[in-house]
Formats: sequence, structure tokens, C-alpha cells
Amino acid sequence: MSDYSSNFPQQRPKLNLVFNSGSDKLDSRISFSRADTPPTYAAPSAVHYWSNEKHLSSENLLTYSTAFANAAWTTNNMPAPTTGQTDPSGGTGGCILIADTTNGSHNKFQPQVVSGDLCFTVHAKPAAGTMRMMLNLYNATNDWEVFLFDLVGGTPVAASGTSSTFTNVSATQTASGNGYYKCTIKATGSITNALLALNPNATTSGLDSYGGISFAGDGTAGITVAFASLSTVGSSDYNATTSQIHREYSSTLKSVATSGQPRFEYDPAADGQSVGTALGLLVESQSTNYNTKSEDIAGWSTPSNMTVSASAMVAPNGTLTADVLTVSDDTVASGHFAYRASSDGTSGQTVAASFFAKTAGVNHIYFYDANTANAGADSVSIFDLNNGTIGGTNAPNCKMIDCGNGWWRCVSVYTLTGAGTSLRFYTTDNGSTTTYIGNGFDGFGLWGVQVEIGVSSESSYISTSGSTVSRAADSCSVDLSATNYSGGEGSLVVDLSVNGRTSGIGAVISDGSTENYYQVGQFASSLTYILYSELNNSVQANITQAETSIGSKKLAASWDTNDISACLDGGAVTTDTSNAFPLLTDLDIGSNPTGAAVLNGHIKRLSLFNVALSDVELQSLTSS
Repeated sequence: MSDYSSNFPQQRPKLNLVFNSGSDKLDSRISFSRADTPPTYAAPSAVHYWSNEKHLSSENLLTYSTAFANAAWTTNNMPAPTTGQTDPSGGTGGCILIADTTNGSHNKFQPQVVSGDLCFTVHAKPAAGTMRMMLNLYNATNDWEVFLFDLVGGTPVAASGTSSTFTNVSATQTASGNGYYKCTIKATGSITNALLALNPNATTSGLDSYGGISFAGDGTAGITVAFASLSTVGSSDYNATTSQIHREYSSTLKSVATSGQPRFEYDPAADGQSVGTALGLLVESQSTNYNTKSEDIAGWSTPSNMTVSASAMVAPNGTLTADVLTVSDDTVASGHFAYRASSDGTSGQTVAASFFAKTAGVNHIYFYDANTANAGADSVSIFDLNNGTIGGTNAPNCKMIDCGNGWWRCVSVYTLTGAGTSLRFYTTDNGSTTTYIGNGFDGFGLWGVQVEIGVSSESSYISTSGSTVSRAADSCSVDLSATNYSGGEGSLVVDLSVNGRTSGIGAVISDGSTENYYQVGQFASSLTYILYSELNNSVQANITQAETSIGSKKLAASWDTNDISACLDGGAVTTDTSNAFPLLTDLDIGSNPTGAAVLNGHIKRLSLFNVALSDVELQSLTSS
């Protein structure tokens, strides 16, 4: 709550729990558990949460990344490039580079004193004559790595300096749009320059101690280049630059470090620099990801008219594991899509499918499950990766969660009408049709695909790598003997957020059973149960309010002899005149005493008083 403590009545609470202060530590009186059973905690756990940590999400250290005529590119023995050529995306960012008649090295480079998992990428294709391209990661004399690209689809040819200190060296040459090849060289180490050079030869013989080659060109033979990038995190996705480099940070989706670790979450839609708003303690029910290859899109069935570049983009968890799907055919207008099918799920079951996606030129994902009625119409969800908006007939059952630096978590909830699930990820050029001719370059990043069956909303990400994985439910409680709350009259104030409309509970104060208790907050159907109370298994109070939305809620309830009151979000106080005190020994947070009806949301704050607060105080404590 805003200025929550200033709204406290004169009577101070016996228990005041603050989960969204940024401390990320539990009060010592709280018992928290979750029966995690990952394969091993030496590797990342399958249980995740949005942390207050940041990671380098995307980078291009080369300025004027497609303007090779700019002075940012130091040039040796080349005339001014011929600009305005068609580039891989169909624009005019291509440049023709020609070797002049000088006997020497013919290259362009930008000084770069950097270290890391380096990835130097240039899109190139033949222009006139016989000419090839070399990419050179240069550190010092005889300390460099070079690859020669034939620009017709062959295997890149490697060469190393005699004193090379680089490790993890590799290169790829893959077809791109408009006749280009995406040429990439990777190596771990340090450099002082990233060089693009011309070479008329089919081998790397004759390279000097700088990794270059001298020859006299004829003034006409050359290549066409576009879209250059240099990253220190191994990513090969293209981020255009002009006078400034590109560097973006994002919130890190972390896996828990220890079994049963409480998860204090932060809003991932921060600016990439600040910590982000503390959301509170995440409390969730058990769930299972039935998609057995959540991060290995390249390991799915062969896509239709698309190519998959494995580990080309930094994923929301900060690792280089996101795959990029590119519309591979610039002549076929039929659907361009990737798909993932499984036998899990039966007709009539609800599915919450979720995935992380980021544009790489394709701005819309046209998603549906083929095992639903009229899959081509009734269950379509169209996710706009630029604006975060949703179209399609299933849009009311969908949402997009901003995860920073262009990443969105897209969620679609629907009902199966056949056995199993069959996810379809189509691209669309106008946000409505999947039939169009692509350019062979544009695509989108895809990672963390999750399929939860029998639920009406998504839960936190559960990673898989070959089999289904389940996350156990969270349990959070307090023994009231540690709070000096003696029973009898009292009040409970809960500030929380709900991720989906389920039967989740805010908090229950009880005798440890489901027969004697006060329950504050339950979210089901179109009602919020503000206060529900039983004594000896008989209902004492049932105060509800109609609700049309979920999200952040502030609830307060008080009880005294034949006097019960409850309030939601500072609204009118509802009362009941029948109440006798049950024995109160336990406080369960985010579930009932048996661990059922788990909240599936965040607990922000909770306060327990040993007096019945007035109606005005209840309203004040639940106001914005």
C-alpha cells in the first residue's frame, strides 16, 4: 500500500509482515516450504522467479552497422562503397565493397578493445568477379582468429595466429534474405579490432602475422555487405546502430538456488537499469510443464517454410539459449510456422499455453492449438510484439507480460476439443493473415514454451529438457504463539495480487483445521470472498463482492462478539452480526490449513491486530 504504515490505527499490529520492501528475507516467525525435486542443484533448477538482478540482454558494439561508407569504419585499399543496395530485409542498406589495384590488404574495421564470448556477424553475398570475405577477431600480432566465407554456402575455412589465445572458436554461414549469407565467427577471448577483409582465394594460405592477406585487386571484383554486429555475449541477432552502440539490459528470470527457496519477485518491465518494483512473495500451487523441450525450439519437429537458428539470442534468464525463427522462403506464400505436438491433455480440458517471444523483424505471432474447435478461427490469438497488444478471436483469454528489452511472455488460455495439444506458431506480416511471401531475413525469438493442463491461468516458468517437469506448491504459515496474539477479537489486513481467477486464498487464521477459521480473500468465478468464517464447520459469515478484474487487491476484516466487518479496496464496509470466537492458533498465508486453494499470486503485506478495527480504519488500510 502507498504509505501503508501511516494508515495504522493507534493500536499497533501484533504481526506486521512486509514482503515487498526489497529485503528478500522472511520474518523468522514464518515457516516456508516447497518440496523441490529438480535433477540437481549443481545445475539451474526448473523453478524460476523474476529477480532484482540484471543481465546484458542485447548488444552491438559496432556503430553505423550498415553504413560502411561512414568514417567509423577504417578503410584500407577500397574505394568508397556503392551504397543503396538491397539488403537482406529488402531495404536499401547494402553496400558494395571492391578491392582496388593496390597490392596490400583490403579491409574495413572498427577498433574494439573488448573481451568475452565474442560474436562478429556480417551479412554478405557476391557482387562482381571472384571475391570472398574474411572475418577477423584480432588481438595482437599472431594472436587472432580468421574465417574465410565463400558466400555461396560452403563451409567456412578457419585460420589461427601462431600465438592465438582464443577458445571456443567456431563459424557459420547460413542463407539469409535476398541472396545474402549470414556469416558469423565466434570465439572467447580479447580483441582490439574486428575486421572485415576481402580475399580472392579459396583458402587461407598466405595470411600474414596480422591475419590479413595482400593482393592487388582489379578495381571491379567485390562483395555486397550489410548488417554488421559485434557482441560480447555470443548473440548473433541483429540490432541496428548509427552513431551510438546498442546495449540493453533486462531483468533476470532466475532459478532458485536451494530447495524450497522463497521467491521474492520484481516487476521485469523495468528500464533495464533500475531494480524494478518489488512485487512481494510469490505463492503458487503445484503445476506441470507438459512441453518437454521448453527451450530447445531447434529440437522440435521441422518447421514449415522457416529456419531455426539455435542459441542466437539472449533469453530472459540471461543465457544464450533463445532460438530465432526466420521466414526462410521468399517465394512461397503458404504458412510459415513452427509447431509442437504432444499426447498430453484430453477433450474438455483447459490449457494455459505460455511462451516468451521477441521480434527479430516479425512483429506478430499468430498462435493457436490445432486440437481445438475451429482452430483456424475461434481459438486464434495474435500477439503484437511491438506494442504488446492482442488480436484474434481468443484475445479475451490472453495476455502479454512485458519482460523488458522487447521480450514478452505471451499467454493463451483455451479448451481442448481433441486429444493432446498441438501448438502452432505462425508469422504474419499484417497481424491477420498467415499467407504472405517473406523476405528470408525477418523472424522472432522464441524461448520458454510452457503447456499447463487443467488450469485457467499461467504460473511461473518451469524449464524442461526432455521430459515433463512439475513444481511443487508453496506453503507459508505462522504459529500465532510467536505473535502474542491471544485470540478473541482481532483484525487481519492483506495486500496481495492475483495472477489468475482461481480458488486461491489470501490468508486464513484458524485452529489448524478447516472447521474453525476466518478466511480473508478468496478469488473464484466472478466473486471475491472478502471474509468467510466457520465455527465447528458451520458458516458464521460469508461476505462477497462482485469482481470483474483481477490483479492487486487490498482486503481487511475484523471480528468481535456478534460483530464482523470486511472491506475490499477502500470500498463500503459490509457487516454481519453473528460471530462467536473459534480457537485461533495458526496463520496460513496464500492457502488454507491443508495447503489447498493456493493463491497463485504475490503477498505484499499482511498485518494482524488483536483488536477489532473500526469501519473507518478498515477503509483507510485498504485505500490506495
